This record gives sequence, structure tokens and C-alpha cells, in this order.
Amino acid sequence: MGIFGKRGGESVAGGLVPVIGQVVPPGSGQFAKTEVVGEGEWAVLRWDTSLGGIGLAYWLRDANGQPKSAARALAARYGEHLGKVYRAVVVGRTTWNLTGPELAACDISPDGHPGMPYHPTWEDLERLLGTKAPYWLPTLRDVDAITAWEPGAAPAQVPACHVVNPTTALTELAAAEPDGSPAAAVCWWLAREIRRRDHASATRAVDEIRTAAADDGECAHLVLGAVPAPYPRDEHEEPKPPETVRRAGWLDITARRDTLAHRAAQTVWRWDGGDDWHAGATVHARPTMCAIAAEWAERLVPAPTGQPPTVLERDLLHGVNTSLLLHDPDTQLPAAINTGTDGDEDDPDTLHTLVPQRLPTTGRLEKVHFSDHNVWVRTAADPESGIPAGLWPAPHRPGAGLGYGYSGGGPHTLAELLNQLLDDITTPALDHGHPQPPDGLFHLVSTAPTDQPATYTRAQLLASRAR
Repeated sequence: MGIFGKRGGESVAGGLVPVIGQVVPPGSGQFAKTEVVGEGEWAVLRWDTSLGGIGLAYWLRDANGQPKSAARALAARYGEHLGKVYRAVVVGRTTWNLTGPELAACDISPDGHPGMPYHPTWEDLERLLGTKAPYWLPTLRDVDAITAWEPGAAPAQVPACHVVNPTTALTELAAAEPDGSPAAAVCWWLAREIRRRDHASATRAVDEIRTAAADDGECAHLVLGAVPAPYPRDEHEEPKPPETVRRAGWLDITARRDTLAHRAAQTVWRWDGGDDWHAGATVHARPTMCAIAAEWAERLVPAPTGQPPTVLERDLLHGVNTSLLLHDPDTQLPAAINTGTDGDEDDPDTLHTLVPQRLPTTGRLEKVHFSDHNVWVRTAADPESGIPAGLWPAPHRPGAGLGYGYSGGGPHTLAELLNQLLDDITTPALDHGHPQPPDGLFHLVSTAPTDQPATYTRAQLLASRAR
């Protein structure tokens, strides 16, 4: 029988019957208390039973925690005495098995070590605790509501907001903005849209649990710790601000240096990957190995010092070991050399840079360079706007990278990007859900050499597209 179908009372590794599943006298449990551990990441409700302390844990940072992670958080508090306080830890998860929300548990040995995970049922847990245990949806995991819970309590009313993506930073940033601020507009919209969707999701889940409980299924052996509070706004989708407002708002926020802006940016990153940001993915360029990269690197200048990094600089610097932050004045994006013992010893000059989601020019595409696994776009000068000729890393977004020299998603995306850039140089970075590119362009991209640089002119690209 698969792990999700295993019933309580069956043996786990070593032939031992797990704690949550053993036969116990009726009503042997007594609720003790709720404690928050793991630097605020876990809320654990404890019952004292005839078999020892049983902890029901909820992760306050994500929907589905692991029982061993909860045990480690408890061990940080109790140390060598953990096994004397807790005999088993069970985690309530959002994943559903065949009949209800899943539980994942591990037993704790007398010396405080967690055992192999297993999956008891809510009926197993009710039998051991002597009462129905509470379940908190990840959209309703309010730490104050969880710590205030006691057996027999009515479900708390909690404004629905998923633990993975809270909206506090968005509303705090928007509240301090002046009237007409694009930053406020994008933050208010996103906060309300997240809350609207979370309320709808929580309402559906509560209805499903209650329906399953009425059918005498597994959900009949749990109680809801919380239900969604009323949502007074219109339950239909919030009207999204115009694209120009969204881009202006996020351009402002990602250029800021304060911690609140960073938290707001993390929220939208988890929401849609920063679709409306100025910056797209990160690329690695090697000026000593690639003449095109060397040409681009010539325009980089040192970034201002003596101040905290901007949101985009912090994003770039995450995981990069460097003491020198650079700035591309043409894209208004940061770059950095990954140096030191944790850097790239084989290529110590490797530059990490964010690429724009749209090329900041109106000059038409003149050439494309494939070199050292990167794609570079060269544009002509635009006499109307006064923007000079330029060299740019091709726009792309995380998770939808560009590639060449093989038949796959990367070349497919690149071929369609070039197809659109030939007609409109301001085309934004594409995801993998775009139309099929012209066969000729895809053939050119997928057969391009990878062991040496290759350059294709506008005329060559147009001729390939026409085939």
C-alpha cells in the first residue's frame, strides 16, 4: 500500500507501531499549551497523553512543513530534554490524501532524535488525544489565533492571507505614498488581489472540508481552527492598473534601498516573478573569453558606495561574493564580478548582471551575436529619439531562458523573440507560452554553433524568417 493510503496502526521501518496509531485508553489526552518555536516559524499545540507529549505543528512560512523540521525547531528549545517533553510530532499540511488534509508525523526517541516519517490519520490522532484536533488552512494561519485556541473553541475568524505570500509589506508601503503614486497603485492592487484570491480559496476549502465531514469521511475527525473573515470588497477580480502605471511603480520600488521596498518586491516576485519589473533574468558574461562581453563591459562604471543596495542590487548580490558593485548606465541595471574563494576560480572575471525585460531603445535590430552561451542584440541609432546605437544582452525572464545550438525550449523562445524584435525592438521578454516561431528562424537558431561565436545580420535574420 502506498504511503498516502497507509492507515494508522501499521508498522513503519523496523516493524514498530508508530506512536500515533497505537491502541490507547479512551480520553487519555489533556491539552497542555501552544508554543511558537523556530524563530517564529512553527506553532506547536501540545497534548499530554498516556504515551507522552504529542505536538501538532503548523508551519507559519509555508503550506507543507516536514515533521523533522518541526522536531528540530523544538529541539532548539528543549535540547537533550526534547524526548521527555514530546513523544511524537505531527504536522498539518495542505496536501490532500484520498479523504482529507494530510498529516505527516515522526516519533521522538527518549534521547531526542526524530524517527522516520509516517502518515497517521485524523482518526488516529483523535483517538490518541481524546478530542478532535484543529486544522488550519495555510491561508488562515494567524499565529495569535493558533496560540489562543483551546479544545471546544469556536473557529476563529481570520482575514484570509496565505502564509507563503503575506501582503503586509505592500499595504505598509502604499500607505506612506503620496496621492497619485504609481508605487501605491501597484501595491494596493496586488494586496487586494492576493487577499481576494486567498479569501476565495479559503472559502472553497472550508466548504470542501465540511462536506467531507458530513459524509463521515476523514474530515469528521478534525475541527477547523479558523474560517475566513468576511471580505467586504467586491469579490470579482480587482481592475489592474495600466501597464505604464505598473512599470513606473515597480521601477520606483526596485530602485529603493529600504527594507520595506525589499519585502514588497519579494511579494510580487512570489506572485508573478516580477513581470512588470525593469529587470529580467541574471546572465553571466566572461569578458576575457568573449569579445562581445568585453565590449559591453567597457561601459560599466562603479556603483555609488556608502549606502545600502537597491532592491535590484540586493537581488543580484544574493549568492555573489564580491566587494565591487558595478552599474550599466545604458540599462540602469547592476553588475558584479564574482570573486574570492566562493567565486568562480576558473573564470575569476565572470560578470553577473541583470538583463532588461525590454531593450531601452527604439533603434531597429541590426545584428544578433551568439557568443559564450549568451545572446547579444545590436541596435541602430534612432535619429528621432536621439538614442545612439547600442549593444544589449537579449531580454529574457527567469524560467524562460534563451538558448541556441540545439532543438529545445531555449532556442524556441529565442527564435520567436528575434521574430518579434525584428518588427518591434521594444518587445518584452517572452515566456514559454508564446506562438510557434517561423521555421526558418528556428532552424537558424537551433543549428547555430556553440563552440565559436556567430553573428547574424538583420538581412540574414529576415531571409531566414521568410524561408
